[in-house]
Amino acid sequence: CHGSFSRSIVSTLQNNRYAPSYKEIAEGVGVSDATVLRHMDMFRADGLIETDHPKTPRAFRLTGYEFVPRRKKHETV
Repeated sequence: CHGSFSRSIVSTLQNNRYAPSYKEIAEGVGVSDATVLRHMDMFRADGLIETDHPKTPRAFRLTGYEFVPRRKKHETV
């Protein structure tokens, strides 16, 4: 089940450039908001997610996940 949660979070980060709400995670994974809250607390305790503001929606990040902006199509490396 951890995999579904982390995939949902990473997908939202990649597509929207911000962390999903607990409600969005719940809808994406097909579980209750309470289940999401319980898993997020476990993720925090296990060091898988970090936050500077635990009670603020969308204020978490995946530990070790680095946001890298996409390049525009005309940009070259």
